[in-house]
Amino acid sequence: MYIIAILFTVLFGAGTIQAQNPTEQTGTGSLYELAVLGKAYFEADFSKASIHHMSEELFAEYEADWYKDKPLITSFFRSYFSEQLDELLIFVTKEDAIYTIRWVVTHISLSGDIKSELHIVDKNGNILEEITDIIARGGSIGSKLNLIKDGTKRSGSRAGYLLKKRLKKELKRHKKSVTKQGKKQEYQMQERDKAVYNKSVKHNDFTDIDTSLDTPYEY
Repeated sequence: MYIIAILFTVLFGAGTIQAQNPTEQTGTGSLYELAVLGKAYFEADFSKASIHHMSEELFAEYEADWYKDKPLITSFFRSYFSEQLDELLIFVTKEDAIYTIRWVVTHISLSGDIKSELHIVDKNGNILEEITDIIARGGSIGSKLNLIKDGTKRSGSRAGYLLKKRLKKELKRHKKSVTKQGKKQEYQMQERDKAVYNKSVKHNDFTDIDTSLDTPYEY
């Protein structure tokens, strides 16, 4: 009885923890559905980023043009990201999208190297899929922001390649599943028809066939 009480507590305790973190749980959608829809909203998130060992806010004080160049930096990522996807996925407005592709930047080094993640988020804010440890090399010549821009372009290409690979895998897996199911149904229909035929032959002894009009072939 004591053991049952412990299990009961653990199970319901775990359920409470999950309910408190809904955005960390898998939503009702799927990566396959995203691949079929072929469209999503795009957003960039620097809120958790360490930029030159500083928060975004502190880096903006250090680098006066950060907020001015930030939209361009984001657009570089989006452009190179879309180029890799090759129209497998297009970006639309938030109102027209069921899914959001969120680019989450976690670290930007002094040379513009970028470590980031991709989050596939449904309309309720649930993270359906994560692609982590997207690492891209920064630039070698230019200002600090130019080095970051070079890293952003490479990040976009890398992220686009990885997501394209995932989406194609989902489409292929679903197609294989449908084909397998179709073959199974076809086999079941063949077996059913075969059983019906065998049953009809078994119950027919052909004694009622009139052969009186049968004549030999004439050549």
